[in-house]
Amino acid sequence: MNPMPFPEKIIERYFTEPETNIRDYNQKSAYRISIARKRLKLLMKYKKGIKNILEIGCATGFFLSAAKEKGIDNYGVELSKSYSDYCNNTLKIHVENKPLAKTNFKIKFDAAAYWDTFEHIQNPVEEINIVKKLLFPGGILALGLPILNIEYKV
Repeated sequence: MNPMPFPEKIIERYFTEPETNIRDYNQKSAYRISIARKRLKLLMKYKKGIKNILEIGCATGFFLSAAKEKGIDNYGVELSKSYSDYCNNTLKIHVENKPLAKTNFKIKFDAAAYWDTFEHIQNPVEEINIVKKLLFPGGILALGLPILNIEYKV
């Protein structure tokens, strides 16, 4: 993202503003489920035999729910307390409510994913190095990034 918000503003947004309205986010659930399943299918095309997966910035858990449907153990990281509580309590998906650098996962993962999240990362190189340590050798990292169409007039 450019300009990138200051880290304090990101923390303020996710940790101090009133709880995010889950119902509003989930209104497009049919669309979000469809996208999540497509993303999982694509990921499984490139990495056979995924047993577990980590999603960073998992929101209300659509992708992790798709993985759960396929019998894949799933874990998430989400800065929004209301979203992470929803995943933990309603979906029964293990989601940490803290930045990835502050998590303490005791396991390695076959795959990790950032869907529409990576562009918000303050220090992408540091973040990739953290993920690399969390992946098994041969693990796969998926990034879903927004497409920006820019029209130049000459």
